[in-house]
Amino acid sequence: MKEALVSLNKLLSDVKITKLNLKDAVIAKARVTEALSIVKKAQRASRPQDAEVAYKEAIKLTMDQAPHIYADKVADAVKKSTEYAYDQFLSPLLDVGWEDSLYEILPVGTGWSRGILVRLKMNEIAGDIGEYASAVQSARDKWKIKDGRDPKHASYWWRKKIYKGRRYFTTIRTRLEEANNPAPFWSLLNDGSINVKMSSDIGGTPYPARGGHHFVQQTEEAIRKFFNKTFAELRNSGGEDNPDFTYAISEAEKLLAELQSLIDKLSTDSELMQGIAKAVGTTVSKLNASKIIIAAERIKSGDIFTSRVVVGDGKRTRTATFIRLVNQFGGY
Repeated sequence: MKEALVSLNKLLSDVKITKLNLKDAVIAKARVTEALSIVKKAQRASRPQDAEVAYKEAIKLTMDQAPHIYADKVADAVKKSTEYAYDQFLSPLLDVGWEDSLYEILPVGTGWSRGILVRLKMNEIAGDIGEYASAVQSARDKWKIKDGRDPKHASYWWRKKIYKGRRYFTTIRTRLEEANNPAPFWSLLNDGSINVKMSSDIGGTPYPARGGHHFVQQTEEAIRKFFNKTFAELRNSGGEDNPDFTYAISEAEKLLAELQSLIDKLSTDSELMQGIAKAVGTTVSKLNASKIIIAAERIKSGDIFTSRVVVGDGKRTRTATFIRLVNQFGGY
């Protein structure tokens, strides 16, 4: 607890806001935000808890953690079915996990005996297998693939000539472009291609033919367990508010506001921001400089794999375009 407060206070003293460029301001904001989150969590843990207050806090912390739990379970599943490890499948499947509306949390019990039921609304948010089957058929129509083909020959051709070749990736991209939702194929990974029926099936054999890896059910259970653990920790916490925490939190929040104001000001004159705004057809004011700079730093370190980079609310650009702009305007 003291270590968290010391780390935050050191950050507050180290940040010299008048000397920061755009990149340094974004990085400083990210570090202060992380340190502030840790201190707030330590402060909450040091305070006596009422069951209702603790329940709301446990729900908030659980919702914050849910996307990370989901991503871990998806990663475990695609390790076993590597055909879904490619960006065409993996990127939209991971993106679904960041939608708050994916997670339906239902309370059960009362007081300190409360628990939760968890349901991932995959069909509603990711799409369903009927939609994916329609997209498969639409892709066939687009490629002018004739009906009435021999199922065994079609399965052989897919397995030997198309799967994991250039045509395979083009086919998957076309299918997903024809779908209305981002990841309607999810049940093939979750329940298994040998167990899921699709209206686009012409009687052949799915390939790869696999059982399910149940990442949805595993995510639901892991979220439920995380809540139970968090709620119990809050129930067992005690102590009094520490004025040192209150002061440090107040100063950190003031600094974050100043950093955001500086970021907004520096973004206006940034060649990178102007280049991205032009590329996606918007204005600099509608971009999220923090997300852009952090993505640029991740690219430099090799830690990015999605096909598109989020640059603002509802605004994305292809990773290749983003990399070109970052290389062109590397000074930010």
